[in-house]
Amino acid sequence: MRFTPEDILVKRDIDFINSVKYPEKYKEYNKSWKDFTREEKANLIMNYIEDITLKETYNKKCDVEFIKFRESIVNPCNDLYFNGLFR
Repeated sequence: MRFTPEDILVKRDIDFINSVKYPEKYKEYNKSWKDFTREEKANLIMNYIEDITLKETYNKKCDVEFIKFRESIVNPCNDLYFNGLFR
C-alpha cells in the first residue's frame, strides 16, 4: 500500500478524534508493548527488526543495546518524518 501525505494526516486526525470520543475502544485497539502476549511480541520483532543486541544488567534483566530495523520499515518512516508527518 502507498499513502499520500494527506492520507497520513487524515489518519492522524481520525485517531485523535477516536481517542477522545471512544477512549476504551481506542486503548484496546492501540496496545502498548506491555499489553502484547509473548507470541505477539515475537511476531513484531521478527517482522520489523533485522538485528538486535541485548545486554544483561546487574539484576539479571536485559537492556536493548542496539536495534537495526528492517529497511522496508525504516525507509518509509524516514520519508514520513522528513515530510513533517511524523513526530
